[in-house]
Amino acid sequence: MHIAVKLRAAMALALLGTVALAVVPAPASAAPEVVTASVTGSGVVDWTGATARRDGKPLGQPLVLPGRTRAGVDTVITCYVYHAGPSLLGGYVNFSITIQCYGGVPQYLEVRQDMARHIAPGNWVLEPGSSAICPAYSSPILLCSSVTRCFQAGAYYDGYAVLYGIDELGLPHWSSYYVPPQWVGCII
Repeated sequence: MHIAVKLRAAMALALLGTVALAVVPAPASAAPEVVTASVTGSGVVDWTGATARRDGKPLGQPLVLPGRTRAGVDTVITCYVYHAGPSLLGGYVNFSITIQCYGGVPQYLEVRQDMARHIAPGNWVLEPGSSAICPAYSSPILLCSSVTRCFQAGAYYDGYAVLYGIDELGLPHWSSYYVPPQWVGCII
């Protein structure tokens, strides 16, 4: 009986130690529209996707997190992005992002994504409820999905995501991903 109590206490302490080690501070939630940061390829993060949506060209670079281990060895974590959609899912439109990292495990990953419905050439409206913020602490994989109601008989929808990662040294890195408008026919 005495051994069982000691084992439970040891298991509780191990669990608390694991939880304490896994806690990493998340980035500030109240981010401004445009942020200057260490970004792969560019120094400005377009939170709203306005630049990508205006240009209408696909964006998609891997999120690269250069860093250094505590032993002083240079590392590079490369996080590749895969998307699905925008596509029909019953009476809804779905846009999904999957990030898979190689070469190490970031301290923190986050995707902020949304979908827009294009209403005229060069004009769009962000779809209500399509904004998603998906965090992952100490994980090489992150899945994120946006879902919105399908508009009438169909429309052109795009998908936009900002990818945020913190490397082993605690430094932030950014990339963005844009899927140009594509027709999604709705079931009415």
